[in-house]
Order: sequence, then structure tokens, then C-alpha cells
Amino acid sequence: MQAGEIVAESWYPSGIATGLASKEGGPSGFATYRLSTRWGSFDLLAPLGSPADGDWWSQITSDEGWWGEIPDLTNCEISPLSGIPSIGDGWAWSVKLRGEGGGELEIRCLPADEHGNGRALAELDCPNLLSALGGLQYAGQDVLIITPAPRGVSAVEAITELVATKDAAGLNALAEQIGTALGGFAAAAGAAQHLPFTQRIWNDRLKQIEGWTKAKTLWRAPHAPESNGTLTHRNMGLPIIHIEGNDIRFSGCYDGVVNAILKPAKTNPALRDVAALFTSLGQHLASLSAEHYEEGMRAGILAGWSSSVPPRWSARRALDTHLGGIAIWEYEQHLEALAWAQVTDGKVPAYSQNCLNRVSRLQAEMFVNRIWSVAGLAAFVVGAWFSFSFLFSGHNPYDLLVAIPAALAGWLFKLRYHSSARPPERPI
Repeated sequence: MQAGEIVAESWYPSGIATGLASKEGGPSGFATYRLSTRWGSFDLLAPLGSPADGDWWSQITSDEGWWGEIPDLTNCEISPLSGIPSIGDGWAWSVKLRGEGGGELEIRCLPADEHGNGRALAELDCPNLLSALGGLQYAGQDVLIITPAPRGVSAVEAITELVATKDAAGLNALAEQIGTALGGFAAAAGAAQHLPFTQRIWNDRLKQIEGWTKAKTLWRAPHAPESNGTLTHRNMGLPIIHIEGNDIRFSGCYDGVVNAILKPAKTNPALRDVAALFTSLGQHLASLSAEHYEEGMRAGILAGWSSSVPPRWSARRALDTHLGGIAIWEYEQHLEALAWAQVTDGKVPAYSQNCLNRVSRLQAEMFVNRIWSVAGLAAFVVGAWFSFSFLFSGHNPYDLLVAIPAALAGWLFKLRYHSSARPPERPI
């Protein structure tokens, strides 16, 4: 594959690319290129054949980096498959298996990868995921991934149909079902990798994207201690959600060019997937002029998700917008939309642009709300001072007359502060 063919691909970062040159090395069966951009440089891998080429297939499946199943593609029906634009997953093929059992697979050659998330998700063995059955890794990164083909109805189609029939109850029920499935995946991932929260890393990434895009917003969050880092899907959104009877399955269980360029942290709170789903939902409903269903569906997703994840992750503090909550991760998603529009010389989705325009107003609301927090702290300090005076300075009853009301006022101010936080089901 020549450099000119790569530049013509829809996922190629033409908006920030400054050079593409071939280089030595890389896994067998792939050509390696060095891509230079205004935001950094990394390798791109392009296949020198396809699964329909028996010699090429034999070459890569015998590579020492191969893991998992090796399907027999003899006499299979193999046809090109479109990639998923929101992932940038390169070259793909649909494979219809013959013989006993049959079935359909998808084979994808990933031009770039960040953390080998495809194999990591496969090792969870989570029934909610259409994760990889096998594939090729090189230097810890996924190069080729084999996944089951999704079946049933996509969430995009199902929601579009329910909106057309104005079925609000059906939309909310579907949202809760999706949230429950997403929570099931998060619980499985959390059991496998449960790390302390690393707010500095998450905030530094926001700073990085703001700098890349020259965004007019700036937001950092303290993050609640309940926001533990764990494996996340990293590509969550309506296009990769599939409804198979009563089951919800998630495809797109691998990284691609989008994550290789935007570089999300290796581990994030499970809330990041919820925020990504909220953002995708908001964009789709906006395209249908059905924004009035958004808050109800977000509440349904959150209710289902909260019922499936460890209670710590859905606790009040974890969802508190004053500490970041879901809102800070929605902000990250909208920043990514802004960044990817610049990467591809495209347009920022109107939904994301509108949300970014409202960030300053939300921050102003939170600043005003902090007055209640400061007042509560001051009242607690007064109460503590007079309590200390009562205990160690002669048991003056007048000290108690001040200490008790002050402590009560502090509690009421804190209650007012927490109750003023933006509800997580409400969009930015």
C-alpha cells in the first residue's frame, strides 16, 4: 500500500498532518509509516494483503505476536466492510464462515493503536462485549482484531424508530436497559483492574486538548475519591450498541486512529463511558429534533448503570457536579469532538459546540454555589471554637448557645450546597 492511498483514507488526520514517510520495521505482512502531525508523531501500519489472500493470512497468523483463535477462512465469503468513523479503525472485512455452526466475523487492521485495549477487553470475558476472539499484537499494540459480527438492531435505528412513534416510555425503558448492560461491563472491568483515582493525569489531559484546539474554555475538577480508574470501553456511543432480543451488546472493542491521536488515559473512571454515551445520545436526538426526550433517557441510563456498578461508583459524591461528576467527562467528550473536527478538517457537531458554549455559565453557577460551602465551613469553625471554649474554659452555657446553632447552620449550608449541584441527568 502506497502513502498516497493512506492519505486518501477517511480517517487520515489531514487537518494536522505534516508528513508521512515509510520506515523499516513493524510486524510481518504490514508496511510501516511514520506520521508526523502538529500534535506529535506516531507509526501507522498498513496491511500488504487481505484475509482473502491465503499466503498473507498464513504469514500474519504464524507471527509470534498472534493470540487467540485462528479461524479457517478456506472457502469463506470475504467482502470489504466499512469502518466506524468515530473510531478510525482502518481496513475491515466481513467473513461469512461455512460449515458446521457458520456465523459471521469481522476482521479489522488497525492503522494505529494506543494501549492494546482490544486484547485487554477480550481478557475480561464479559458477555456484554463483542470483544476480540483473537488477533495480532506488535509492541503491545493491537494491529489486527477478529470480532464476532454484531446482530440484531442498532441502538441508532431503535431510537430513531421510537422517536418517530413518539414513544417516550419505550425510549426511557431502552435507555435503562442500555445503562444496565453498560454497568455490567463496568463491574466486570472494575473487578479486573481497580486503581486509585489519578485526578492529575485526567486534568492534565484536559489541559492538553484545550491547548491543541485553542479552546475558549478551561475546566479542571477535584474528582471524588470514589472515582476510581479502571478499564473503560473508550469508544462508547450509540453506533456500537446492538440490541439482540433482550440482550444489549457493545461492539467497537478496540482502539483506532482517534484514540491514538487524542490519547485518552489508559484507565479512567467508569463514568467516562456514561459521559460518552450521553454525548452520543444528545447528538443523535438533536439530529432528530427530539431534544425533549434527552433528560428522561439520560435518567434511565443512569438508573440502569447505577443498579449494576459497585455502589461506590454511583454514590452521591461520585456524581456530584461540584467535584466533576459526569459533567467533567462530558466536557472531555465535547473537547474531543472539537479536536477531531480539527484533525479531519471537518465541522464540530452542533450539539457539542452548544455544550461547550454553555460551560462558562455552568462554571459561574458552581462558583456561586461555593458560597454556601464556604458559609458552612465558617459556621462549623465557629461551632467548633465555642464547643472547645465550653469544654475547656469554664463550661459557660452561653458558649453552647452559640456552638449548637452554628453547627446546625453549618450543616444546613452544606446541605444547601450539595442540593444546588446540577443533576447528573441534566445535559451541560
